[in-house]
Amino acid sequence: MRDLSKLKLKTFVMAAVDIVLPRVCVVCGRPLNLQECHICLPCALNFPYTHFELMSHNRMADFYNERLMQIMPEEYMPYQWAIALMRYQSGSVYSHIPWALKYNGNISVGKHFAERLLYIIKRAPWLADVDMIIPVPVHRKRRFHRGYNQAEIIANRLGNLWGVRVSNSFLRKKKYTISQVKVDTSFRQANISGSFEVAQQFISEFAQVRHILLVDDVFTTGSTLAECHKTIRTALNRTIRISVATIACVE
Repeated sequence: MRDLSKLKLKTFVMAAVDIVLPRVCVVCGRPLNLQECHICLPCALNFPYTHFELMSHNRMADFYNERLMQIMPEEYMPYQWAIALMRYQSGSVYSHIPWALKYNGNISVGKHFAERLLYIIKRAPWLADVDMIIPVPVHRKRRFHRGYNQAEIIANRLGNLWGVRVSNSFLRKKKYTISQVKVDTSFRQANISGSFEVAQQFISEFAQVRHILLVDDVFTTGSTLAECHKTIRTALNRTIRISVATIACVE
């Protein structure tokens, strides 16, 4: 009876808030009803899933492995896995999702779609043994201006719901660079090269780690994630699997 009363109170409060500050679909901008969260039913039904969880060797993973071979040609490593929740097309209304998190400060959107990302991660058997999550870091100047790191929002939500440790301090961005979005794709690897470092005091925490999941908001060319991979592998100086998960993958 008490739970029912709480539910009614929550519904009443949500309805009252919607009158003052109407909740709208992050994709199309339509007002949401009480049963909808961040995305309306029509937009949810047409959601551009990648379905990468159904194939360990997918287009995103191929790009990721290609970048790794380019910057680490002397090292042999097994095929590294990569997964994304949605396809990203420039000009599509669904591009509003990562934009809302990254540039509009809509942290709750990041948490919501991190939950959706976790659902497909759990459907990928090759990611079942992940024992550490690391978000792609941003430089302290960019974090100061934005107020947060969008990759951390996603990573922390994944870790909390999945029960997997998250390290927000191990990998750091030491060099301030031009945003990759503003750099021609052919120069992105050069722009990001040498930008990351690890905090040596946390290396001991990785002694038993066997499978790291690198998390970011959007996968474009794979240059940033590959550079993070190289930095981590070099610091740990041993064979370790480093997979990738993002909210979106650019087509």
